[in-house]
Amino acid sequence: MTRSTSMKSTSALLAALTAAVLGGTALAGPAVTAAPAGGGGRGALAAAAPALPASGAVRRADRDGDSREERAERAEQRRRDRYRHRTATVRSQTQVSVHRDERERRRATWRQRRVTAGGLVARNRADALAEHCTDCHAVAVSVQVVVNGRNAGRVDVANLADAVTVDCTRCTATALAYQFVVVGPGRLTLTREARARLSDLRHEMRDVARHAPVGAVTAKEDALAAEVADVLRGGIVDAARPDGASTLSTRRSGADGVTVRVRRAHDGSRGRSR
Repeated sequence: MTRSTSMKSTSALLAALTAAVLGGTALAGPAVTAAPAGGGGRGALAAAAPALPASGAVRRADRDGDSREERAERAEQRRRDRYRHRTATVRSQTQVSVHRDERERRRATWRQRRVTAGGLVARNRADALAEHCTDCHAVAVSVQVVVNGRNAGRVDVANLADAVTVDCTRCTATALAYQFVVVGPGRLTLTREARARLSDLRHEMRDVARHAPVGAVTAKEDALAAEVADVLRGGIVDAARPDGASTLSTRRSGADGVTVRVRRAHDGSRGRSR
């Protein structure tokens, strides 16, 4: 056997082995032919394997085939997952104390928050103190409004009022705490009309706390607080609804798991009459 004949046989054998290996895999293309006599070289081992698309191209193709509703639903699910394990904390407190004869100290605060979290911790408190004085009065009013969307049912709230008089004559201490908590699974928000009305009620409640006769503060604030609750019950909508893209949907509180919780705490104390 000559050297040339040996090289041709070796090339043919390698080509046959390569075709057998490629034929058993998913990447195998057309059968590999032996190099022409005297050709040899790397061209004899080349196989025409089909090209696979890149993974990114596959994902883009899948997305292009989805409907707009399906893409919106996936985005909505990602937002729900993002907030599911979060807990929002909102704290409000009003403190008033008076220590001088014939003095009045009055203060009213309004805290309004819109949060998105799976759980909520809300604390609201009003404290009024009158001590070591004559004809002195302390009035503290604390109002807390919280709208919690994406809530998973984890709600921990507390609303407290504490009024104390110490060693004083003809003195009074009045503490009023109002807490309004709206929770639901959607992306809750207030309508424009509700926000405008709440702004008006905020000013009215502050004016009553600061300027109304001390004996009339409680009744007037209770009436205004009832209006706040009505506004919240009728003015909450879900911005995540499909029809809320251009305008807010008409889903009202009390439906679809949306609840409005109202808490009222009053405390009053009077010192010696003479």
